[in-house]
Amino acid sequence: MSARSSASLIVCSLLFFLLLPLPSRGATLVENGKSVSCIVLSPGAGKAGKHAAKELAKFIGKQTGAAPEIAEKPVPGKNTVLFALAGEKTLPEDPALAGKIDEIRHDGFLIQSGKDFVRIVAKQKRGLIYGAYRLLADHGDILWLFPGEYGEFVPKKSSFAVPEMCRVFNPAFSQRKFRLNGGSGWTPETYDWLMRNGLQLFCPKHMLRGDRAGFMEERDAIFSDGDGGLVPIMGSSKGYDKKAWEELRKAHPEYFGFRKGKYCAPMECQPCTSNKAVRDLMVKHTLERLSKYPADRQVTWVISNDDHTNWCECKNCLALDDSDDERSNKRATRWWHLVNDLVPRILEKHKNVHIEAFAYQDFRFPPAHLAPDKRAAVMICPHGRCYLHSLDDPSCPPNATNFRAMFDSWAAKGMGGTTFEYHPEMPGKVHYLFHERAWVKDLQYYRKLGMYGFGMVVTAPTDFYKRHDYGRRHFYSLRNSWEAHWQRYFLTGYYSWNIDADFDKISEKINSVWYGKTWKVMKKYRKELFDALYDSHVHMGYGTPTAVLGKCYDRPGFARRVHALLDEAALLAKGDEKLEKRIARDKEFFLADWEEAFKAYEKGKQKEYNARKRTGEIVIDGLLAETDWKEATYGTDFFVFDEKNEKKADPQTFVKILYDANTLYFAIEGLKDRGLDPSGEEKRPGKDGFRALDGEHFEIFLTPDSWNGKYYHLGFNRNGALYQALTTSGASREFSLKADPLFRCAELPDRWVLEAKVDLSKLGLKIRDGSTWKINIARGARKKEGKAELSSWSANGVFHGSDVHRSVAFGSFGAILRNGDAEDLVPAKVPPKGKNASRKPWEFAGGVVPKFWSFNENNTGKAAVRQDSPASGKNYVALEGKYSFVDLYLNEKEKAPGRYAITLAARGEGELFVSLRVDGKYHKAKNSSIKPSSKEKWTDHTLVIDTPAPKGIYRVLALRVTGKIDVDNIRVQRIPEEEIPDGEKHR
Repeated sequence: MSARSSASLIVCSLLFFLLLPLPSRGATLVENGKSVSCIVLSPGAGKAGKHAAKELAKFIGKQTGAAPEIAEKPVPGKNTVLFALAGEKTLPEDPALAGKIDEIRHDGFLIQSGKDFVRIVAKQKRGLIYGAYRLLADHGDILWLFPGEYGEFVPKKSSFAVPEMCRVFNPAFSQRKFRLNGGSGWTPETYDWLMRNGLQLFCPKHMLRGDRAGFMEERDAIFSDGDGGLVPIMGSSKGYDKKAWEELRKAHPEYFGFRKGKYCAPMECQPCTSNKAVRDLMVKHTLERLSKYPADRQVTWVISNDDHTNWCECKNCLALDDSDDERSNKRATRWWHLVNDLVPRILEKHKNVHIEAFAYQDFRFPPAHLAPDKRAAVMICPHGRCYLHSLDDPSCPPNATNFRAMFDSWAAKGMGGTTFEYHPEMPGKVHYLFHERAWVKDLQYYRKLGMYGFGMVVTAPTDFYKRHDYGRRHFYSLRNSWEAHWQRYFLTGYYSWNIDADFDKISEKINSVWYGKTWKVMKKYRKELFDALYDSHVHMGYGTPTAVLGKCYDRPGFARRVHALLDEAALLAKGDEKLEKRIARDKEFFLADWEEAFKAYEKGKQKEYNARKRTGEIVIDGLLAETDWKEATYGTDFFVFDEKNEKKADPQTFVKILYDANTLYFAIEGLKDRGLDPSGEEKRPGKDGFRALDGEHFEIFLTPDSWNGKYYHLGFNRNGALYQALTTSGASREFSLKADPLFRCAELPDRWVLEAKVDLSKLGLKIRDGSTWKINIARGARKKEGKAELSSWSANGVFHGSDVHRSVAFGSFGAILRNGDAEDLVPAKVPPKGKNASRKPWEFAGGVVPKFWSFNENNTGKAAVRQDSPASGKNYVALEGKYSFVDLYLNEKEKAPGRYAITLAARGEGELFVSLRVDGKYHKAKNSSIKPSSKEKWTDHTLVIDTPAPKGIYRVLALRVTGKIDVDNIRVQRIPEEEIPDGEKHR
């Protein structure tokens, strides 16, 4: 290379390095395992500043092995970390710094750093603490994912440095509250976790005794009081002072509310808030309580009602209610009349008190004709909302209508808002539900509305519950709920400051840290549960029964896949004590919540499948991606074909059915055998006819309610072959009637999928809402080693024979008459004797009765569920008595007059009188009195009964039995006048 070329290369290299950004000139606090810094406090930093300094030094020491010293003044030759409050003289007179300090809001803070200094500046003392933790998180990658050392992640490093910056960090919400409910006791680890994650400590003064007061002062806790109800603060400044209540009641019973014609005892009724003397007492006792708090400490006072909806009914109180308000908001005007009177009188004496007023129970919306005092903040209590979906999710009907309107209406009033959340009221023992993303969207929505905060209800993970179990079942939830959804708790703190952060990025980071080398597997596991929740299109909130979670579990191959992933993760975790524990805990929570919920779901699930009416277009592609498919319920419980025993099929099959008036849609997912060789069966073009019933295949048997036992048989082979015939038995077929369904077979790694569309018009059929058909779904599954397994969702796994096929009801609420074929059984409960004490109670042979059947306690008899010779299905009911009544409530709330067709099979000796009861009056048909002609042979009967519009919500099918009568296969349909079923049709 020439000298000129070498010189040119050197010049180009120098230019390249000159164009690179200069390295940061920030401050190094620890270098190569040696501390090169000290921490200094300004005079105003106080105990909170001292705590911040200790925490910063402690965790830098944990990370690097060298902690900065805490000094009274800067140490020559060492870089300085200064904690100072805004406006203190220890801060340099720097216009740029002063301008940045002006940007600090609430308990936010500023971090400024240069080559030899770091300054943490705040306007409130707790801001200094948050600043220390922000340095540790951002520049040390330290995380506090769970209270205590179990949840601390402090990666080892040799150095700790802060790059040059001058940046303000403000919280997205001025109030960031975790409500430690459930009697958590004194939980310092949890309190520190809250502060380390940017949340606030709230406590009542009475909680602070001895060292606890100093502990809370070091963390600059916010005092919070009130929130005890109206009777307590009316009766005394001490809170729950029953002696004071009783003395006040003797002197002034009218203060305690008038209801049902009498003055109430304390806590039976809200006080008479229209009475000024009552409100005066509330103000007096509130001021007495507030006077005990230090003048320089932040105090929140909460105005809440007693936790019930019994309100004073005196004429003055009732006059305060707005008759135009909805029932769910009928007390709003009365409530805000009270709040508007209390607020100015409290603030007159305590100007710095922050007042919050409940929007709860029957006063959750703003009053229609009264302006709430904006000096109070509103605490919205959205009990009943869905937490699986965000408030602004249009696909969630509960949230998109009522609850979003609730929040929007308060925002429109210009009221500052916070919340009382109800996450712990979701299904499951520990609410092991992966809905963090929806909650983060809620926080972003709260911010968009201008709300100042939120109130997350939690129970601290404390040993208190292990030491004091007292046999209370819900203590399992109190002990374990935090760990069951630690992600939501951590993300709540994180998004309280970083409201627009990338969810996927943050979630990936914290889970990869928590699960370590098992995350690649646990990520799949979490996705399985997440998809199960959201693909089921269920909604969960306050009061949602646990069985709803069981529906999410009830999906093809779900349990198999989940347990396989947990086992794989446990294997990867071996040798790492913390990882082993975390995987074991996830498995424990899955069993406690999901599997227990599935047991409850199976126990209460109707055997009668409820087909869902489609709302959108269905594309037959084998993907099952449409919303209608996701919202439909799975039917399963396939049994191996064996007329003697009921053995569950393995692998299992899962079915969904949709319909419209002229069409049936089927989605059938058959799991593959675990040991199946995927190359074991040749993939070849299908050949229609009987070949479609060979190998891996599905079969569908359709028995319309009007075909009198005839059924249409369809078969679908995995290779695309089709079988179709009109059938009356396994040996009788008619091939001339063609349904020609549109279908698609698809193969997934763990299952076969059939999606089919049957045009009923080709069979001369229509579906009426509320009607019930017999439908069987059957399957031929290939097992390992070439074996085959035949199964169906009907009793004993049978294929042919419509009498034993499963009932399928069509409509939003299922069949108009549920369980008319008596296939679903429940334990019999012998009711108490009726008005006639001498009458015997019902006798239930065998100890079981059909689900949804009601046996009248005043007109009793004998009932037995038998299986020896049913007219249809597996069971029938034998009734015996004299004017004995059995009621079956119709499953509809139609208010209009109606014509109903009732069909049933009967036999025996005596009389069966059939009628429909509406508002206590019986309506009958000309042939309501049925007198069977045979004790052995079943006969079918059809009755048509007209009923008026009910004033109530129930119509009841009433059966009156005299003698011995067997009944089976009872069906009820609501029909237009021109469509009266013909019992002879298709005979």
